[in-house]
Amino acid sequence: MLYKKTKLMFLVIISGYFFAANSIEPDINLITSSCSIENSQDIMPRFQICAPQIGDSAPSFRADSTDGLINFPKDFSGKWIILLSHPADFTPVCTTEFKKLAAINSDLKKANCQLVGISVDSTYTHKVWQNKLNADSSRKVDFPIISDPEGKIAKLYGMIHPKESKVQTVRSTYFIDPDYKIRAMFHYPSSNGRNFEEIKRLLYALQISRKENVATPANWQPGNKTISMEEVAKDVMPD
Repeated sequence: MLYKKTKLMFLVIISGYFFAANSIEPDINLITSSCSIENSQDIMPRFQICAPQIGDSAPSFRADSTDGLINFPKDFSGKWIILLSHPADFTPVCTTEFKKLAAINSDLKKANCQLVGISVDSTYTHKVWQNKLNADSSRKVDFPIISDPEGKIAKLYGMIHPKESKVQTVRSTYFIDPDYKIRAMFHYPSSNGRNFEEIKRLLYALQISRKENVATPANWQPGNKTISMEEVAKDVMPD
């Protein structure tokens, strides 16, 4: 049984490389982004580090996905977007993450939020993994997973951290509002899965801050008291 599973995964990976070579190349030629070139000896020579910051417009691109060609972020006009990277399909931690994403996706949809996954795997490998995940659970992975085989989008968003891996992404998460502005982000190492209840909580907090122009205290939950921006301003600039 172990031999059969190992053989199947090997065939999927090899097939994925073949399809990646013939898949649609991500188009990032029209992007303007604040990127820097690092020459440190600790990382790849002249590795391009692009890390959009809170308040920046989300870098745009066109790329292939499990749902076909995506024009990001414009294809999700009017919605909040959570863009999540994962190191590799079929791996144990990523599998638990995507099962949790499938479990919370209905709540995110009610909150007018679109999930979008991304990794350096091919679209073919994504689809095989997605089908396996869906066959194993009643809650379906029904959001697009972007293929970025050369890591162009990952580098654009600062998802590849060379001291962690020069090829695979870390577990990056970006929250993008309906105006295509980045409102929050965080990165986890490949060894540790994310807390998806916290992702959901942060989305709700960002939404109420945007809608009502308020701040939220530590451990805030929907329905809890918020803080007015006037109070926040007093703390920042006391009389």
